Amino acid sequence: MNQTNWVKGPVVQLNLQFFDGPGDNYTVTVWVKGNRGTGDFVTADPKIHQVLKFMLIPVPTKITFRPWVELKAKYPKAAEYLGLGLVDDAAAQQRYTDLQANKPASLACFMNLITAMNRIGIGAGKTPLDYLKKIKWDDSFAQDRFFGYIDPAMIPAVEATARDGGVAEERDPGVLHPGATLSYKQTEYDYSNVQLTFHQNAGDLRMIDGLECVLFEPDMDLYKNFLDHGVLEVLPNLLTHGLTDPVDILSLRWLDTTDAHEPPFDPGYTLA
Repeated sequence: MNQTNWVKGPVVQLNLQFFDGPGDNYTVTVWVKGNRGTGDFVTADPKIHQVLKFMLIPVPTKITFRPWVELKAKYPKAAEYLGLGLVDDAAAQQRYTDLQANKPASLACFMNLITAMNRIGIGAGKTPLDYLKKIKWDDSFAQDRFFGYIDPAMIPAVEATARDGGVAEERDPGVLHPGATLSYKQTEYDYSNVQLTFHQNAGDLRMIDGLECVLFEPDMDLYKNFLDHGVLEVLPNLLTHGLTDPVDILSLRWLDTTDAHEPPFDPGYTLA
């Protein structure tokens, strides 16, 4: 059943027909002039007054980054890892400025990943960020992922988290992540889950401060299901030679966190 309503105002009341069966699963899509279309799934239930919230993203979309002082004060993790390996605050600020000018989409992706990983618990009160020793700021720093080196102690911590159900192993990681030997994906949300991928081959190891570290590749997938990820995300990117848009990740992660009644996902940049 298709139903279209043209309405005014930021709040819309929908009356969905209830069948007490499979017909109660609806897809709600929203389009507002001058913005990207968006949507979510909902199951009709007369006993529950469900509230759906949507992030409206203007078209064309401009990513706007906060001043460095404000970023440090309000988003300290993003600032901390932008400065990883540098000797002082001025160098970190310069890196932030350079990335805004030359790689804004990659910077947005990085901030998405830092914010998301900071909410993933692995080990004893740790997050993936606690194991991150170095970030590669070369051409591999992309709008859909970055590479770095981690303390190898992260791997058994992630494996233990998988046994508890917080993440799940992705089989044959080298198919979509060339050279990868091990990969785990967050299972918490319907969309925009973080994938933690490891490259443990001899050529991917590096000594950092006397510790042999493992090449690490975090990214975020638009879709939780492996088939959906391949057909709806990977394949279109291959055909168009494109990369996953960090703004799409932001939108879906925001949707996931609000659906889960968590603080809305806020990586520290704005859209205009």
